[in-house]
Amino acid sequence: MIVQIEVRKGMPDVQLSREEFERRFRDRFFDPAFVKNEAALKAITDTAWDGYNVYRKNPVKGVAAEGYSKPNASLPIEWLEAKAAIDSAQTRQKNPKSPSRILLVNGSMRSDQSCPGDQIRVAPAKCQNPGDC
Repeated sequence: MIVQIEVRKGMPDVQLSREEFERRFRDRFFDPAFVKNEAALKAITDTAWDGYNVYRKNPVKGVAAEGYSKPNASLPIEWLEAKAAIDSAQTRQKNPKSPSRILLVNGSMRSDQSCPGDQIRVAPAKCQNPGDC
């Protein structure tokens, strides 16, 4: 007998409620010294909630530049800075005069909500030296 299983695709919604967002955000300001800044904290919390709720992800952009498949594309500054840091680390790692080391790049957890196209793009990693796979 073949058992029917439910195939799940994607991930559940990760949107926080306003209350949960505010609780987590304000956890950073538990020090009683912040009490005197309650009005400022409320304004900052409201701004942070607005950015989260309307999904204003990576609002500051820069031009991709040479080395990208679309050099004139607009990319988040954080991505461009991360790429520059990885390139710099790779240059140091590949320098034959530097100590032997492994360059490991660890990305953060992603979800269908933060990167909806990833579900389609995920592919097995390819070895640079097939004999090592």
